[in-house]
Amino acid sequence: MRSSSTSSDFTRRGFLTSTAVAALIAASGDALARVVGGAQPFKTFDYAPPETLPGGRWYFFTPDEARTVGAIAERLIPADDLSMSGKDAGCVEFIDRQLAGSFGSFERLYMRGPFQQGDQSPLVPRERYRQGLAALDAWSRAGSGQM
Repeated sequence: MRSSSTSSDFTRRGFLTSTAVAALIAASGDALARVVGGAQPFKTFDYAPPETLPGGRWYFFTPDEARTVGAIAERLIPADDLSMSGKDAGCVEFIDRQLAGSFGSFERLYMRGPFQQGDQSPLVPRERYRQGLAALDAWSRAGSGQM
């Protein structure tokens, strides 16, 4: 059996809910969206523009590492009748320049606790590539008997 206090609780709860909603609506009156016309109010990468590196040399990879990454790119993205291979498309050069730049060192990411952006590994991409390519080289030499 329900008591009469339940109906007064509901009324009280309803009153508090409607009061909170009314307060939110009143407070959000100034929070209207504005349309930005013309040009952007900021300039992309204004604080630190990305560095453009000229071609013709390796900035991060050694020549042996570049050959290995090129073979991996050929394997993952082979050429066919309609498109070129990953190596021919410049994937090795792209990875080399990314690792030589701010991505390779996580320079632009906040990497201190308690909150980190992205990966939680203590290794930055440069170190991972170096270790991974060295491990791949050691594994392939051990498999072929060329230690």
